[in-house]
Amino acid sequence: MDKDEYNIFRVFIELSRDFVEKHNGVWSHAQWQEFLSIAEKSGIPVVAGLESYLGDVVESMKDFYTHLDRSIGITNAMMNMAEHTIRMIIDTNGVWDQVKWDNFISDYQYNKVLLELRDESIANLGRILEASRIFYEALFNLYRSR
Repeated sequence: MDKDEYNIFRVFIELSRDFVEKHNGVWSHAQWQEFLSIAEKSGIPVVAGLESYLGDVVESMKDFYTHLDRSIGITNAMMNMAEHTIRMIIDTNGVWDQVKWDNFISDYQYNKVLLELRDESIANLGRILEASRIFYEALFNLYRSR
């Protein structure tokens, strides 16, 4: 994947985070369609082979968002989640082991100054990472096939 493709991945993760937070984890079909239009205008290929992966990433972020402890800074938690996800996927090319996963969670908690993430939030971070990995691979395959 070249620099432009990495940037497309980054832009999509950041757009997804912003969309989930802007809509407080709840949106209509029309708002989803508007999101896809914005994504496409931002250079993200919204094609049949990728659309479900796009949705999986956004849905996993929604689950994370809706289960966050409201006493922490939601915006900072979401921004940190997106940045850690981008770094993990790009640094590992979507392949990691238990040690890297444990470091991902530890770094997230340390950088967020969260004493402890609930098990449900950790599971949701895992779903975000997995959905993002699948999208990343599909994006890579799409560009490689061109």
